[in-house]
Amino acid sequence: MFRLILITLVMSFALPMPARARELAPDRNFWVWNLNLFPRGYRQAPAHLVAEGARTAIYVEDGVRLPPGYPARLQVALEKKAPPGALYPQFGMLATLEKLFGALPPGESGGDKLTVLFTDLGQNAAVDGYFNPADRWSELDAQRADERSNATNIVYVNGYRSSDELSATAITRSLQELLSSARRSGNAPADAWLSQTLSEASLLAVGLFSDQSYLNRYVQSPEQFPLVSRSLLQYGPQLLFASFVLDQALDKAAALRGLAELPLRGREAVESVFRGETGTPLTFDLIYGNFLAYVFRMAEQGYRLPLSGEHTKERGLLVPEIAPYVELKTIPAIAEGDVYPYSFALFDLPEELPFSAVVSVEPVRQQRRRPDGSFPCSETASVLWKPVTQKRIAVYAVGCEHETEQDRVHFRLSVLDRPF
Repeated sequence: MFRLILITLVMSFALPMPARARELAPDRNFWVWNLNLFPRGYRQAPAHLVAEGARTAIYVEDGVRLPPGYPARLQVALEKKAPPGALYPQFGMLATLEKLFGALPPGESGGDKLTVLFTDLGQNAAVDGYFNPADRWSELDAQRADERSNATNIVYVNGYRSSDELSATAITRSLQELLSSARRSGNAPADAWLSQTLSEASLLAVGLFSDQSYLNRYVQSPEQFPLVSRSLLQYGPQLLFASFVLDQALDKAAALRGLAELPLRGREAVESVFRGETGTPLTFDLIYGNFLAYVFRMAEQGYRLPLSGEHTKERGLLVPEIAPYVELKTIPAIAEGDVYPYSFALFDLPEELPFSAVVSVEPVRQQRRRPDGSFPCSETASVLWKPVTQKRIAVYAVGCEHETEQDRVHFRLSVLDRPF
Protein backbone atom coordinates (compact mmCIF):
# COMPACT_ATOMS: atom_id res chain seq x y z
CA MET A 1 0.00 0.00 0.00
CA PHE A 2 2.81 2.40 0.95
CA ARG A 3 4.59 1.77 -2.35
CA LEU A 4 1.44 2.48 -4.36
CA ILE A 5 0.91 5.79 -2.55
CA LEU A 6 4.57 6.76 -3.08
CA ILE A 7 4.36 6.08 -6.81
CA THR A 8 1.19 8.12 -7.05
CA LEU A 9 2.82 11.05 -5.28
CA VAL A 10 5.88 10.93 -7.53
CA MET A 11 3.72 10.83 -10.65
CA SER A 12 1.67 13.78 -9.44
CA PHE A 13 4.83 15.86 -9.17
CA ALA A 14 6.22 14.61 -12.47
CA LEU A 15 3.12 15.31 -14.59
CA PRO A 16 2.14 18.90 -15.45
CA MET A 17 -0.90 20.16 -13.61
CA PRO A 18 -3.91 21.12 -15.75
CA ALA A 19 -4.13 24.82 -16.45
CA ARG A 20 -6.59 26.68 -14.27
CA ALA A 21 -9.38 28.49 -16.01
CA ARG A 22 -8.65 32.17 -15.99
CA GLU A 23 -10.39 34.25 -13.37
CA LEU A 24 -13.39 36.06 -14.75
CA ALA A 25 -13.12 39.83 -15.08
CA PRO A 26 -15.67 41.74 -12.99
CA ASP A 27 -16.10 44.15 -15.91
CA ARG A 28 -15.80 43.28 -19.57
CA ASN A 29 -16.68 44.57 -23.03
CA PHE A 30 -18.65 42.10 -25.17
CA TRP A 31 -19.30 42.13 -28.88
CA VAL A 32 -23.09 42.03 -29.41
CA TRP A 33 -25.27 42.28 -32.47
CA ASN A 34 -26.42 45.76 -33.40
CA LEU A 35 -29.94 45.15 -34.67
CA ASN A 36 -30.44 48.83 -35.40
CA LEU A 37 -28.35 48.30 -38.53
CA PHE A 38 -29.46 46.44 -41.64
CA PRO A 39 -27.85 44.15 -42.33
CA ARG A 40 -27.00 43.73 -38.67
CA GLY A 41 -23.61 44.79 -37.39
CA TYR A 42 -21.77 44.65 -34.08
CA ARG A 43 -21.24 47.02 -31.20
CA GLN A 44 -19.34 46.69 -27.94
CA ALA A 45 -21.38 46.41 -24.75
CA PRO A 46 -19.65 47.18 -21.42
CA ALA A 47 -21.02 44.77 -18.80
CA HIS A 48 -20.36 43.76 -15.21
CA LEU A 49 -20.45 40.37 -13.51
CA VAL A 50 -23.47 39.99 -11.20
CA ALA A 51 -23.38 36.26 -10.37
CA GLU A 52 -20.90 33.43 -10.79
CA GLY A 53 -21.12 29.74 -10.03
CA ALA A 54 -19.12 26.62 -10.77
CA ARG A 55 -20.57 26.34 -14.28
CA THR A 56 -22.10 29.72 -15.11
CA ALA A 57 -21.34 33.44 -15.13
CA ILE A 58 -24.03 36.10 -15.49
CA TYR A 59 -23.14 39.53 -16.87
CA VAL A 60 -25.38 42.56 -17.30
CA GLU A 61 -24.75 45.39 -19.74
CA ASP A 62 -24.55 48.84 -18.21
CA GLY A 63 -28.01 50.40 -18.26
CA VAL A 64 -29.91 47.06 -18.35
CA ARG A 65 -31.91 46.44 -15.19
CA LEU A 66 -32.76 43.11 -13.58
CA PRO A 67 -35.20 42.58 -10.68
CA PRO A 68 -33.61 42.36 -7.22
CA GLY A 69 -32.43 38.85 -6.45
CA TYR A 70 -32.96 37.60 -9.99
CA PRO A 71 -29.31 36.76 -10.83
CA ALA A 72 -29.11 34.50 -7.76
CA ARG A 73 -32.41 32.80 -8.64
CA LEU A 74 -31.26 32.27 -12.21
CA GLN A 75 -27.95 30.78 -11.12
CA VAL A 76 -29.77 28.28 -8.88
CA ALA A 77 -32.06 27.27 -11.77
CA LEU A 78 -29.13 26.92 -14.17
CA GLU A 79 -26.80 24.98 -11.89
CA LYS A 80 -28.77 23.32 -9.09
CA LYS A 81 -32.51 22.95 -9.57
CA ALA A 82 -34.51 23.28 -12.77
CA PRO A 83 -38.16 24.40 -12.53
CA PRO A 84 -40.75 21.84 -11.32
CA GLY A 85 -41.78 19.45 -14.07
CA ALA A 86 -38.27 19.03 -15.51
CA LEU A 87 -37.32 15.61 -16.85
CA TYR A 88 -34.46 15.32 -14.36
CA PRO A 89 -35.39 17.24 -11.18
CA GLN A 90 -32.03 16.43 -9.59
CA PHE A 91 -30.25 18.57 -12.20
CA GLY A 92 -30.17 22.25 -13.05
CA MET A 93 -31.15 23.50 -16.47
CA LEU A 94 -27.60 23.44 -17.83
CA ALA A 95 -26.91 19.86 -16.76
CA THR A 96 -30.32 18.74 -18.08
CA LEU A 97 -29.65 20.16 -21.54
CA GLU A 98 -26.11 18.75 -21.52
CA LYS A 99 -27.55 15.30 -20.76
CA LEU A 100 -29.87 15.59 -23.75
CA PHE A 101 -27.78 17.53 -26.29
CA GLY A 102 -24.15 16.98 -25.26
CA ALA A 103 -21.69 18.65 -22.92
CA LEU A 104 -20.77 22.29 -23.15
CA PRO A 105 -17.59 22.40 -25.30
CA PRO A 106 -14.37 23.70 -23.69
CA GLY A 107 -13.95 27.43 -23.93
CA GLU A 108 -10.85 29.36 -24.94
CA SER A 109 -9.65 29.39 -21.32
CA GLY A 110 -9.86 25.62 -21.04
CA GLY A 111 -12.95 25.75 -18.83
CA ASP A 112 -16.52 24.87 -19.68
CA LYS A 113 -18.46 27.73 -18.13
CA LEU A 114 -21.53 29.21 -19.73
CA THR A 115 -21.77 32.99 -19.91
CA VAL A 116 -25.22 34.58 -19.94
CA LEU A 117 -25.21 38.23 -21.04
CA PHE A 118 -28.25 40.43 -20.48
CA THR A 119 -27.86 43.12 -23.11
CA ASP A 120 -29.87 45.73 -25.00
CA LEU A 121 -30.88 44.45 -28.42
CA GLY A 122 -33.50 47.17 -28.75
CA GLN A 123 -36.87 47.17 -27.04
CA ASN A 124 -38.59 47.00 -30.41
CA ALA A 125 -36.39 44.17 -31.69
CA ALA A 126 -38.47 41.00 -32.10
CA VAL A 127 -35.61 39.00 -30.57
CA ASP A 128 -35.73 37.54 -27.06
CA GLY A 129 -32.17 36.25 -27.27
CA TYR A 130 -29.69 34.50 -29.51
CA PHE A 131 -26.61 32.33 -29.85
CA ASN A 132 -23.84 33.32 -32.26
CA PRO A 133 -21.74 30.47 -33.73
CA ALA A 134 -18.87 32.94 -34.25
CA ASP A 135 -18.33 32.99 -30.47
CA ARG A 136 -16.85 29.51 -30.82
CA TRP A 137 -14.08 30.93 -33.04
CA SER A 138 -11.06 33.02 -32.24
CA GLU A 139 -11.47 36.76 -32.84
CA LEU A 140 -9.02 36.57 -35.76
CA ASP A 141 -11.01 33.83 -37.49
CA ALA A 142 -14.24 35.70 -36.83
CA GLN A 143 -12.93 38.90 -38.40
CA ARG A 144 -11.91 36.98 -41.52
CA ALA A 145 -15.58 36.01 -41.89
CA ASP A 146 -16.73 39.61 -41.22
CA GLU A 147 -17.94 38.59 -37.75
CA ARG A 148 -16.81 39.27 -34.18
CA SER A 149 -16.18 36.75 -31.41
CA ASN A 150 -16.24 36.78 -27.62
CA ALA A 151 -14.32 33.47 -27.73
CA THR A 152 -16.46 31.80 -25.09
CA ASN A 153 -19.64 29.80 -24.60
CA ILE A 154 -22.17 32.60 -24.41
CA VAL A 155 -25.88 33.24 -24.93
CA TYR A 156 -27.47 36.68 -25.15
CA VAL A 157 -30.77 37.86 -23.66
CA ASN A 158 -32.54 41.02 -24.77
CA GLY A 159 -32.88 42.43 -21.27
CA TYR A 160 -35.19 41.00 -18.65
CA ARG A 161 -38.14 39.41 -20.52
CA SER A 162 -40.96 40.56 -18.17
CA SER A 163 -40.77 37.42 -15.98
CA ASP A 164 -38.25 34.91 -14.66
CA GLU A 165 -39.85 32.16 -16.75
CA LEU A 166 -39.77 34.07 -20.04
CA SER A 167 -36.16 35.09 -19.42
CA ALA A 168 -35.24 31.46 -18.72
CA THR A 169 -37.08 30.50 -21.92
CA ALA A 170 -34.88 32.83 -23.99
CA ILE A 171 -31.76 31.39 -22.36
CA THR A 172 -32.86 27.79 -22.86
CA ARG A 173 -33.63 28.18 -26.56
CA SER A 174 -30.22 29.74 -27.24
CA LEU A 175 -28.36 27.26 -25.04
CA GLN A 176 -29.91 24.30 -26.84
CA GLU A 177 -28.75 25.71 -30.16
CA LEU A 178 -25.25 26.30 -28.76
CA LEU A 179 -24.97 22.68 -27.59
CA SER A 180 -26.40 21.27 -30.82
CA SER A 181 -24.39 23.40 -33.22
CA ALA A 182 -21.12 22.47 -31.51
CA ARG A 183 -21.56 18.88 -32.74
CA ARG A 184 -23.63 19.22 -35.89
CA SER A 185 -22.05 17.54 -38.89
CA GLY A 186 -21.40 19.83 -41.83
CA ASN A 187 -22.32 23.48 -42.09
CA ALA A 188 -25.93 23.18 -43.22
CA PRO A 189 -28.43 24.12 -40.48
CA ALA A 190 -31.29 21.83 -39.67
CA ASP A 191 -34.69 22.43 -41.27
CA ALA A 192 -36.44 25.30 -39.50
CA TRP A 193 -39.40 23.15 -38.38
CA LEU A 194 -37.05 20.55 -36.88
CA SER A 195 -34.94 23.24 -35.19
CA GLN A 196 -38.13 24.61 -33.65
CA THR A 197 -39.11 21.11 -32.49
CA LEU A 198 -35.75 20.75 -30.72
CA SER A 199 -36.13 24.20 -29.19
CA GLU A 200 -39.57 23.30 -27.80
CA ALA A 201 -38.22 19.95 -26.54
CA SER A 202 -35.49 21.77 -24.61
CA LEU A 203 -38.12 23.92 -22.85
CA LEU A 204 -40.27 20.93 -21.93
CA ALA A 205 -37.19 19.08 -20.68
CA VAL A 206 -36.25 21.79 -18.18
CA GLY A 207 -39.81 22.37 -16.95
CA LEU A 208 -40.64 25.59 -18.79
CA PHE A 209 -44.28 25.58 -19.87
CA SER A 210 -44.89 29.12 -21.12
CA ASP A 211 -46.21 28.23 -24.59
CA GLN A 212 -49.85 27.32 -23.87
CA SER A 213 -50.91 30.07 -26.30
CA TYR A 214 -49.29 28.12 -29.17
CA LEU A 215 -51.58 25.17 -28.48
CA ASN A 216 -54.64 27.37 -28.03
CA ARG A 217 -54.13 28.87 -31.50
CA TYR A 218 -53.28 25.52 -33.06
CA VAL A 219 -56.48 23.73 -32.05
CA GLN A 220 -58.68 26.46 -33.54
CA SER A 221 -57.66 25.60 -37.14
CA PRO A 222 -55.12 22.76 -37.27
CA GLU A 223 -55.43 22.55 -41.07
CA GLN A 224 -53.59 25.89 -41.21
CA PHE A 225 -50.60 24.70 -39.13
CA PRO A 226 -48.28 22.31 -40.99
CA LEU A 227 -45.77 20.40 -38.90
CA VAL A 228 -43.36 20.27 -41.85
CA SER A 229 -42.84 23.42 -43.90
CA ARG A 230 -40.03 25.24 -45.67
CA SER A 231 -41.58 28.66 -45.17
CA LEU A 232 -44.36 28.62 -42.57
CA LEU A 233 -43.64 28.20 -38.86
CA GLN A 234 -46.47 28.48 -36.35
CA TYR A 235 -44.92 26.62 -33.36
CA GLY A 236 -48.04 24.74 -32.21
CA PRO A 237 -47.44 21.49 -34.10
CA GLN A 238 -43.70 21.66 -33.41
CA LEU A 239 -44.42 21.93 -29.68
CA LEU A 240 -46.69 18.90 -29.82
CA PHE A 241 -44.19 16.92 -31.89
CA ALA A 242 -41.47 17.74 -29.35
CA SER A 243 -43.67 16.27 -26.61
CA PHE A 244 -44.40 13.25 -28.82
CA VAL A 245 -40.67 12.56 -29.28
CA LEU A 246 -39.94 12.95 -25.56
CA ASP A 247 -42.77 10.61 -24.61
CA GLN A 248 -42.10 7.99 -27.30
CA ALA A 249 -38.31 7.78 -27.15
CA LEU A 250 -36.85 5.13 -24.90
CA ASP A 251 -33.50 6.93 -24.95
CA LYS A 252 -34.43 10.60 -24.94
CA ALA A 253 -30.83 11.82 -25.11
CA ALA A 254 -30.01 9.66 -28.13
CA ALA A 255 -33.22 10.72 -29.91
CA LEU A 256 -32.80 14.46 -29.41
CA ARG A 257 -29.08 14.43 -30.07
CA GLY A 258 -29.67 12.42 -33.23
CA LEU A 259 -32.25 14.91 -34.49
CA ALA A 260 -29.85 17.78 -33.71
CA GLU A 261 -26.69 16.29 -35.19
CA LEU A 262 -27.70 14.14 -38.15
CA PRO A 263 -26.70 15.76 -41.48
CA LEU A 264 -30.11 14.85 -42.93
CA ARG A 265 -33.19 16.80 -43.94
CA GLY A 266 -35.89 16.98 -41.28
CA ARG A 267 -38.13 14.08 -42.29
CA GLU A 268 -35.17 11.82 -43.04
CA ALA A 269 -33.59 12.63 -39.67
CA VAL A 270 -36.82 11.71 -37.87
CA GLU A 271 -37.03 8.43 -39.78
CA SER A 272 -33.42 7.60 -38.87
CA VAL A 273 -33.97 8.29 -35.17
CA PHE A 274 -37.18 6.26 -34.98
CA ARG A 275 -35.46 3.43 -36.86
CA GLY A 276 -32.78 3.40 -34.19
CA GLU A 277 -35.43 3.45 -31.45
CA THR A 278 -37.65 0.67 -32.83
CA GLY A 279 -35.40 -1.30 -35.15
CA THR A 280 -38.16 -0.89 -37.74
CA PRO A 281 -37.83 1.22 -40.93
CA LEU A 282 -40.82 3.49 -40.27
CA THR A 283 -41.65 6.11 -42.89
CA PHE A 284 -42.23 9.67 -41.78
CA ASP A 285 -45.79 9.46 -43.10
CA LEU A 286 -46.50 6.54 -40.75
CA ILE A 287 -44.82 8.39 -37.87
CA TYR A 288 -47.05 11.40 -38.59
CA GLY A 289 -50.15 9.18 -38.40
CA ASN A 290 -49.00 7.94 -34.98
CA PHE A 291 -48.37 11.55 -33.96
CA LEU A 292 -52.00 12.44 -34.78
CA ALA A 293 -53.21 9.59 -32.58
CA TYR A 294 -51.01 10.98 -29.78
CA VAL A 295 -52.42 14.51 -30.20
CA PHE A 296 -56.02 13.33 -29.94
CA ARG A 297 -55.26 11.06 -27.01
CA MET A 298 -53.79 14.01 -25.13
CA ALA A 299 -56.77 16.21 -26.03
CA GLU A 300 -59.46 13.64 -25.21
CA GLN A 301 -57.92 12.38 -21.96
CA GLY A 302 -56.92 15.79 -20.64
CA TYR A 303 -53.33 14.72 -20.01
CA ARG A 304 -50.69 17.38 -19.50
CA LEU A 305 -47.67 17.19 -21.75
CA PRO A 306 -45.08 15.88 -21.75
CA LEU A 307 -46.18 12.69 -20.00
CA SER A 308 -42.56 11.92 -19.16
CA GLY A 309 -42.15 15.01 -16.95
CA GLU A 310 -41.96 14.57 -13.18
CA HIS A 311 -44.61 17.11 -12.16
CA THR A 312 -46.49 17.85 -15.35
CA LYS A 313 -49.81 16.84 -13.76
CA GLU A 314 -49.74 20.21 -12.05
CA ARG A 315 -47.73 22.39 -14.45
CA GLY A 316 -47.62 20.81 -17.89
CA LEU A 317 -49.38 22.08 -21.01
CA LEU A 318 -52.90 21.08 -22.00
CA VAL A 319 -54.20 20.33 -25.48
CA PRO A 320 -57.62 22.05 -25.59
CA GLU A 321 -60.55 20.62 -27.48
CA ILE A 322 -59.78 20.63 -31.20
CA ALA A 323 -62.23 22.60 -33.34
CA PRO A 324 -63.84 20.69 -36.23
CA TYR A 325 -63.23 21.75 -39.80
CA VAL A 326 -66.73 20.60 -40.78
CA GLU A 327 -69.61 19.03 -38.84
CA LEU A 328 -71.26 16.46 -41.06
CA LYS A 329 -75.02 16.52 -40.50
CA THR A 330 -75.89 13.13 -41.97
CA ILE A 331 -74.37 9.92 -43.23
CA PRO A 332 -73.94 9.46 -46.17
CA ALA A 333 -72.11 12.72 -46.79
CA ILE A 334 -69.65 14.27 -49.21
CA ALA A 335 -67.45 17.19 -48.25
CA GLU A 336 -64.52 19.09 -49.70
CA GLY A 337 -61.77 21.11 -48.09
CA ASP A 338 -58.17 22.30 -48.10
CA VAL A 339 -55.31 21.20 -45.92
CA TYR A 340 -51.59 21.93 -45.80
CA PRO A 341 -49.20 18.98 -46.11
CA TYR A 342 -48.62 17.46 -42.66
CA SER A 343 -51.59 19.19 -41.12
CA PHE A 344 -55.09 17.82 -40.68
CA ALA A 345 -58.75 18.76 -41.04
CA LEU A 346 -61.09 17.36 -38.40
CA PHE A 347 -64.60 16.15 -39.32
CA ASP A 348 -67.30 15.59 -36.71
CA LEU A 349 -69.78 12.82 -37.49
CA PRO A 350 -73.45 12.91 -36.45
CA GLU A 351 -73.15 9.39 -34.98
CA GLU A 352 -70.58 6.67 -34.47
CA LEU A 353 -69.29 5.43 -37.78
CA PRO A 354 -71.42 2.41 -38.76
CA PHE A 355 -69.63 -0.90 -39.09
CA SER A 356 -70.76 -1.11 -42.71
CA ALA A 357 -69.64 2.43 -43.57
CA VAL A 358 -67.20 3.13 -46.38
CA VAL A 359 -64.91 6.18 -46.06
CA SER A 360 -62.74 7.42 -48.91
CA VAL A 361 -60.72 10.58 -49.49
CA GLU A 362 -58.91 11.73 -52.60
CA PRO A 363 -56.96 14.81 -53.68
CA VAL A 364 -58.53 17.12 -56.23
CA ARG A 365 -55.78 18.01 -58.69
CA GLN A 366 -55.58 21.50 -60.19
CA GLN A 367 -52.96 20.69 -62.85
CA ARG A 368 -50.82 23.59 -61.68
CA ARG A 369 -47.07 24.03 -62.05
CA ARG A 370 -44.53 26.27 -60.42
CA PRO A 371 -42.72 28.89 -62.56
CA ASP A 372 -39.79 26.48 -62.94
CA GLY A 373 -42.09 23.81 -64.34
CA SER A 374 -42.11 21.57 -61.26
CA PHE A 375 -45.33 20.39 -59.64
CA PRO A 376 -46.36 21.86 -56.28
CA CYS A 377 -47.26 19.64 -53.36
CA SER A 378 -50.94 20.02 -54.16
CA GLU A 379 -50.35 17.96 -57.32
CA THR A 380 -48.23 15.22 -55.75
CA ALA A 381 -49.42 14.76 -52.14
CA SER A 382 -51.31 11.73 -50.90
CA VAL A 383 -54.42 12.34 -48.78
CA LEU A 384 -55.36 9.92 -46.00
CA TRP A 385 -57.99 9.68 -43.29
CA LYS A 386 -57.84 8.33 -39.77
CA PRO A 387 -60.50 7.73 -37.08
CA VAL A 388 -59.35 9.69 -34.04
CA THR A 389 -62.39 9.20 -31.76
CA GLN A 390 -65.63 7.25 -32.15
CA LYS A 391 -67.35 10.21 -33.81
CA ARG A 392 -64.42 12.06 -35.38
CA ILE A 393 -62.15 11.45 -38.34
CA ALA A 394 -59.10 13.43 -39.44
CA VAL A 395 -58.11 14.03 -43.06
CA TYR A 396 -54.43 14.79 -43.63
CA ALA A 397 -51.96 15.17 -46.50
CA VAL A 398 -48.51 13.55 -46.64
CA GLY A 399 -45.66 12.89 -49.02
CA CYS A 400 -44.29 16.36 -49.76
CA GLU A 401 -43.54 19.64 -48.02
CA HIS A 402 -45.26 23.00 -47.92
CA GLU A 403 -43.35 25.88 -49.49
CA THR A 404 -45.94 28.27 -50.98
CA GLU A 405 -49.71 28.64 -51.09
CA GLN A 406 -49.70 26.49 -54.21
CA ASP A 407 -48.87 23.55 -51.94
CA ARG A 408 -52.23 23.63 -50.16
CA VAL A 409 -53.98 20.36 -50.99
CA HIS A 410 -57.65 20.31 -52.01
CA PHE A 411 -59.49 17.07 -51.17
CA ARG A 412 -62.88 15.39 -51.42
CA LEU A 413 -64.18 13.22 -48.58
CA SER A 414 -66.96 10.63 -49.00
CA VAL A 415 -68.65 8.92 -46.05
CA LEU A 416 -71.20 6.27 -47.10
CA ASP A 417 -73.34 4.26 -44.71
CA ARG A 418 -72.91 1.09 -46.80
CA PRO A 419 -71.08 -0.05 -49.93
CA PHE A 420 -72.73 0.58 -53.27
